Amino acid sequence: MPSTLDLKLSNFENFDTYTSVSDLFFPDVSINHQSVIVLRPTIVRNRLNDLIVNILRANEFLILRRKIRPLTGGETTYLYKEEQISESNKSFYFNLMQEGPCEILVVSKLSGVYDAKTLLNGSSPFGRRRLN
Repeated sequence: MPSTLDLKLSNFENFDTYTSVSDLFFPDVSINHQSVIVLRPTIVRNRLNDLIVNILRANEFLILRRKIRPLTGGETTYLYKEEQISESNKSFYFNLMQEGPCEILVVSKLSGVYDAKTLLNGSSPFGRRRLN
């Protein structure tokens, strides 16, 4: 079962899947960006979204677009399928994603998916490591 503060980062490797995510949220810029990030309602409600955006900016991500709005049922269904949530957690996931507005970001950076995973997940699955 996903935690309400978990970030799910997916690297879509084929062009059709990549552009379908882009077209779903930002059809006018879908061919001009690197990554789409969807922050869950709990993150937006707790105002952690601004902290995440500042971390991304500090790490040379260019924020092309930001939207804060509730997801439609179709968008939630699409993300449910892409995240491969089990059927037993379907109602939990839909309630989680529909409980308030999400923030949807379009970011641009070479190797952006890899860098975003490193920033937002630390050194998963080994835990965070301190470097001096």
